[in-house]
Amino acid sequence: MKLRLRLQGQYMLVTFALAVVMTLTSAGIHIWLSSAQSSRLLNELTIQNSKTFRAELSKRANQMSGYLSDALFDPLYMYNLSDANQLIKPIVQLGEVKRLIVFDSKGRIFHDGDESLQHLGEPFPFSKPMNNVLRYGSSIQSFGPHSLKVYRPIQAANQIIGGVYLELSLDKVEQDIDAMAALIKAIDRRTQEELYLGVALAAILLLTISAIIATLISRSWSRPLVKLTEQADAIGRGDFKRADSITEIHRDDEIGDLSKAVRSMATKLEQRTQKITHLAYHDALTELPNRTRFIQHLQSTIKSYPATSFSVLFLDLDEFKVINDNYGHDSGDFLLIRLAEKLSACAREITNDHPLTMISRIGGDEFLMLIPHLKSTEDVDAVVKQIFDAVRSPILMENEELVVGGSIGVARYPYNGKTSEDLIKNADIAMYRAKADGKNTHKTFTPKMFKSVVHRANIERELRRSLSDLQQFELWFQPLVCLKTGRVIGAESLVRWRHPTLGLVSPLDFISIAEETAMILPLGQWLIESLCRQLQQWMPYFGPDFHASINISSKQLYRQNLLEMFAFYMEKYQVPARAIRMEITESLLLQDEDEAERTLKAIRASGIEVWLDDFGTGYSSLSYLRKFTVDGIKIDRSFIRDIIADPKDQQLVQAMVAMAKNLDLLVVAEGIETPEQAEKVEKFGCQVGQGYYFDKPMPVDDFVKKLINESESNVVEFKL
Repeated sequence: MKLRLRLQGQYMLVTFALAVVMTLTSAGIHIWLSSAQSSRLLNELTIQNSKTFRAELSKRANQMSGYLSDALFDPLYMYNLSDANQLIKPIVQLGEVKRLIVFDSKGRIFHDGDESLQHLGEPFPFSKPMNNVLRYGSSIQSFGPHSLKVYRPIQAANQIIGGVYLELSLDKVEQDIDAMAALIKAIDRRTQEELYLGVALAAILLLTISAIIATLISRSWSRPLVKLTEQADAIGRGDFKRADSITEIHRDDEIGDLSKAVRSMATKLEQRTQKITHLAYHDALTELPNRTRFIQHLQSTIKSYPATSFSVLFLDLDEFKVINDNYGHDSGDFLLIRLAEKLSACAREITNDHPLTMISRIGGDEFLMLIPHLKSTEDVDAVVKQIFDAVRSPILMENEELVVGGSIGVARYPYNGKTSEDLIKNADIAMYRAKADGKNTHKTFTPKMFKSVVHRANIERELRRSLSDLQQFELWFQPLVCLKTGRVIGAESLVRWRHPTLGLVSPLDFISIAEETAMILPLGQWLIESLCRQLQQWMPYFGPDFHASINISSKQLYRQNLLEMFAFYMEKYQVPARAIRMEITESLLLQDEDEAERTLKAIRASGIEVWLDDFGTGYSSLSYLRKFTVDGIKIDRSFIRDIIADPKDQQLVQAMVAMAKNLDLLVVAEGIETPEQAEKVEKFGCQVGQGYYFDKPMPVDDFVKKLINESESNVVEFKL
C-alpha cells in the first residue's frame, strides 16, 4: 500500500528529514571538532605531565646533589666516614634513590651509600664523567631509559676534592605518567559516551537545542582539562601557591578524581621539596642550621645591617673524642643534641630572642654562633661566660652526669673582618689559640694570631720539603742519671731540626705539626734507624746496662708496624733490645686501648722496655697502670718544679714512687734543675733523674765529648 501524503505532509516530512540531516551533520561536525580538540588537549597534557615529572625529578636531583656537594666537603677533606654516613643516610633512605657514590680526587670510592662500605677505596666505575667532574668542575645530568644520573663536584674555594654520583629511579615517574595517562583516557571515554548520548537526544530535539547541548557537553569536559593543565604547569615550575589557587573542580566523576589526584600530588611534592630544602640547610642530628645556612645568614646580616655590631663565636668541644671512645657514638650524638638545645636556649636568653641570633653546627663537635650587639670586650667576656656555664652544666646520660668543656674563638664585626669568610676564619684561628693556651677558655682574634697561623703554615711547608732528604734533622741526647750513684746510665734520644735559613727550629714549633699531618711517620722511622746506628757506634764504650729511650707518637703506634721496624733496624745494626726504651704518653693510649694493649705486649715481648711518660698528667693514670703492663714511669716535670716548697707535690711524688715500687716499676723524675730537687726525689725513692741540672739536650758530638771516657770504657759521674 502506497503512502499518500499531502503537500503539507510532504513538506513536513522533507523539513523533518532536512532537520534530521542538518542535525546529524551538525552533530557529526561537532563530534569531529570536539574529538580533535580533545585529542590535542590530551596530547598536550600527557606531554606536559611527562615534562613536569621529569623536571621535578631533575630539580630534586640538583637539590640533593648540591646539598651533598656542600655538606660532604669537610667529611671528605678530613676523611671522616662517620660524619659522611650521617649526611648520606637520610638521602639514601629516600625511595627514589637507586645509587649514591662519593669519590675522592683520585677517583677512589669514599662512600658507596651503604654503611658496610664494602666498595671503599675501589675505583669509581664511570671514569669519563668522573674526569670531567674532577678536571673541569662540571656538573653532569643525564636521563637514561630507567634512571636519572647526576655527577657533581665536591668543591670549595675552587678546590675540587672529589665528587658525588647520584642515580634516581624513573620507575615512580613512569608509573605516575602511566597512571595519569590511564586516568585521562578513562575521562576521554566517558566524555565520548556523554557526547554520543547528546547526539542521540539532539536528533529528536530541534537543531538549536542539540547544538546547545553539544556545546554544553563539550564545555563540561574541556574546561576541567584546561584547569588541570594549568595546575600541572604550575607544579612543574615549583609554583605551588599558584597551583593551589586554581579553583578546585567539584565533580563526582573521573575529572573530579583527576583534580583530587593532581592536588594531592602537588601537596606531596611541596612537602618533599620542603624536606629536601630543610636537609640542605640544617644539620641532620641537631636540627640546627648548618654551615651553608649560617654563611647565608651572616652574609645577609652584613649586607642588611652594615652598622650593627655583632660577634661570631666558634666553639669546639674539648676532648669530645674521649666521650665517643668511652661511651660510644650514640651517646656522643645524644650529648651533641642536648648541648645544641642548651646553646639555643642560652643564646635566646642572652639576646632576648633577637632575630639576628643564630646557632649552627658545622660538623663534628664544632658550633658557630652569631650574637648581635656586643660592643666591647667586656660584653664579649660576659656572653662567653654565660655560654661556658651552659656548656659545662652536667648532662645526665646513662645514669651518669657528664661535664664537657670547650674552647671558643671570637671574631667581632667589623673589627676582625667585614666578610663572612674572614669572620669565620678569624674566629676559627682564635679558637685554636684558645686550645693552644690550655683549652676550656676563649680568645678574641688579634692580628698577631694571624701571624702565628702564617708562621705555622711556613713551618709546615718547610717541614714537608725537608723530609725529601732528612739531612736537616739531627739526633740529640739528654742524659739519664742514677740518682744514687750519680752515674749516667742512659739517655733520652730527641730529634732537632736545623733549617738552612731558619736555623735551629724549636721542637715546640714543628713536632705537633708533624704529628697532625702524619709527617711524624717518616721522621719517626728516621729517628729509630738513627738511634740504632748510634747505639752500634757507642756499644764498645758503654757498659751492658746503658740504654737510650725514644718517644713514640700516636700515629706511629697505630699506623706503623713498630715491632717489625724495631726488629729490622736492631738486626741491621746488631743492637740488643735491652739497649732501647720506648716512651709513650697516657693520652696516646686513649685513642684505641685494645690496639695499644696488643702493640705494647708485642713490643715488651721482643725485649724492649716500655715507659709511661708525663705520668700523673693524664685522665686516669692509675687505671692505665692496671690495664697496660709497663716497665717504668717518668714523673712529669710539673710535680718536680715546686717540690722543695710545695708539700702537696711532695706527697704526690711520694705516693707515685710508693705505688711504682709496689708494682716493681722503675721511676724517673723529669725536669730536675737544682741539686736540692735531685736530693729530694732521691730521698723519696726515685732511681733515675733527668733535667737541666745534669745537662741540657745536646748533639751527638757534644754528648760524646762530655760524657764518654774512652780510656775507662765508662761514662762520667755527677756529684749530687
